[in-house]
Amino acid sequence: MCSTSSSLTRARPTNASATYRGRRNFFSATYGSNVTTREDADRTFRSNLNLTGRRLFDGRWFATSWGAVEQNDELSLDLRLVGAGGFGREVVHTNHRQWSMFTGLAYTHEQFSGEPSDESLEAAVGGRLDFFTPNNDDFDFTNQVIS
Repeated sequence: MCSTSSSLTRARPTNASATYRGRRNFFSATYGSNVTTREDADRTFRSNLNLTGRRLFDGRWFATSWGAVEQNDELSLDLRLVGAGGFGREVVHTNHRQWSMFTGLAYTHEQFSGEPSDESLEAAVGGRLDFFTPNNDDFDFTNQVIS
């Protein structure tokens, strides 16, 4: 005798982003969330909000700040807050590409379910690489790494 079981899974993703780029200022906000429901398991939810700001100075130098708020049921992460700031320099800036490197300090607060909260202050080092087409929003690729 063979038995089979089937469960219905529903995922409801939500994503949004906004960017402002002026002559001396850059601001970006991104939000993503996903709710997954299954007939045979508990509902899971994850979300993240990321904010970035940058102020440009002469000589391709800049001040930067970023922050994040995260929650993830699958990881038992009730709350993660990150706030950081620092300075950097654009190494390459052309009409089609921008490469920058930065360093600074990052504060992290994490709260996992059933555990005491954890706070830390850490050094942050990162880089950002953008490929884009000027005067055209058809192509914009950004990759950012922070360690």
